[in-house]
Amino acid sequence: MLRFEFDKSNFSRKQILILVGIWMIIGFIIRFTQLTAKPPWTDEFATMVFSLGNDFKSVPINQLFSVETLLQPLKINSNATINDVISLIVKEDNHPPLYFILCHWWVKLFPTDGEYVSLFAMRSLPALFGVLAIPLSYLLGKIAFRSALAGQFSAAMMTVSPYGIYLAQEARHYTLGVLFVIATLCCLISAIWHLYERRLIAIGLVMGWIIINSLGLATHYFFSITLGAILLTLFGFLVYQIKSKNFYFNNWLRVGIVGLGTLSTAAVWFLTVVPRDYGKGMIYWLVHYVTDFLSFISPIVQLIVGWIVMISLLPIEANSLVIVILSALGMLIFFIWAIPLFIQIFKKAWQTDYRLGLVGLGGFFISANFLFLFITYVLTLDITKAARYNFTYFPAVIALMGVILAILWKKNIIKKNFLQIKTGRQAVIIILIMGFLSSLTVSYNLGYRKYYLPNQFVEVMQQNSSEPILIATPYRSLVQVGEMMGIARELEKASMTEKISFYLMPDDSLNKVQSNLQNLLSKINFSVDVWAINCTDKFRDNFEGKLQLQGCEENLENKKYINGYGYQHFQCYKPLPIKS
Repeated sequence: MLRFEFDKSNFSRKQILILVGIWMIIGFIIRFTQLTAKPPWTDEFATMVFSLGNDFKSVPINQLFSVETLLQPLKINSNATINDVISLIVKEDNHPPLYFILCHWWVKLFPTDGEYVSLFAMRSLPALFGVLAIPLSYLLGKIAFRSALAGQFSAAMMTVSPYGIYLAQEARHYTLGVLFVIATLCCLISAIWHLYERRLIAIGLVMGWIIINSLGLATHYFFSITLGAILLTLFGFLVYQIKSKNFYFNNWLRVGIVGLGTLSTAAVWFLTVVPRDYGKGMIYWLVHYVTDFLSFISPIVQLIVGWIVMISLLPIEANSLVIVILSALGMLIFFIWAIPLFIQIFKKAWQTDYRLGLVGLGGFFISANFLFLFITYVLTLDITKAARYNFTYFPAVIALMGVILAILWKKNIIKKNFLQIKTGRQAVIIILIMGFLSSLTVSYNLGYRKYYLPNQFVEVMQQNSSEPILIATPYRSLVQVGEMMGIARELEKASMTEKISFYLMPDDSLNKVQSNLQNLLSKINFSVDVWAINCTDKFRDNFEGKLQLQGCEENLENKKYINGYGYQHFQCYKPLPIKS
């Protein structure tokens, strides 16, 4: 029977493979648990549509259309080619095409969900990429700290990280981005070790690093934040080597070749693709101006919260207030105990051979967060609002946690603490159990909850509508089409496609939206229930207030707050012709 000596870093090859395999199996189970239970949201719909080689042009603006018309872009397009996918991404979306190409091939391996693409097919690819991040995290920890034990705990932390589960269970490209972040960090740390030991960096590492960076940029443009943080880290190390008179020109020349090769690739993307109306109006929600203390401090708080939920996230978004309070209290107690312990272990690691790995990954982490704050406060785009963008430095946090746990595991006695945890191994077990519970929190939608909940909206609509239904919303971008697709998909699942029409109105002002909808209703001759979605917005000029429809009575009974779908329900005693 195999015995694993965790107090030693010298694992046999067989032990390493078995342990990493165990982490991967656990990670696979967690990531595929409840994989399709949560409804897809607007960004996932965009991924699904463009990966199929379809577009949104079949969804009309300013005219009535049916559930079937709205879901048309989700049908498998057997005539679509990779060139179609690339062309659509470049013209219609604001992301590079690599993930969409892979997804286009991937979904062909799965049966359809009725007439439409399978949600399991779409989400299983990022889930698998999430599993692959586990052995790569082992590799990063092993390279950074030259310790198989640090590598194993890096793999363990990636297995149970709630943030990792959140990314893995969305039909998006972020877990593929995580793989390239890990890979480029492996190259960075390997290069730093070569620079420190004055060993010549191999040409294979140089070329591989350029290719990895190119693929990262072809996955997500925010991979440039990762590259920027690497540049700052290397610059700091260069200054250190010059001051310590340990500068090795040939090695830095090869690092420069990596930089030039990566810059050439970046120039292709940013000069030929990005300037083409980048964002298509879909990044307006990131605009951030500092007007008071709250607007100044909120990005910093959001950034810190982003670090916390990479390690622990109990059910603070549960429906039960008691569970929310207990979860928040549990997390508070955990971090009050854990943070001093982490600081203590980090200080100890700084005095050991782990120091160079800490310099590399710690410097990268600090640099990445500096860039987040620079983009937020100087470029006035608050990217701290979107947790998913933290993929750009997430693996560094995992590897740093890996070395902390490795050192902690070897400590027979730790300082007195209010939880009365006496040994390092007990502390490590508690941290991993907390991670496991946190991962289940995300899988069961009790943390990192989906912002859009169309299933809840359809339930409310079922309970409160008996007449033909008109679902109307102002159209601003593909975001609104995705919001309506979420509703249409739930209606299709509930077999509620008859006597339901959708209406997308130009997004000018509340008065014009009201006038547009009123004009439509004036042409109707029998009763209809109108569900006006997201028509008002107190944060936008000309959209404050409340929608008013003449000849209609607003139904305020049983009104509920539903994430992503602020609605007003009107009962209008006039007819509605249903069009397909």
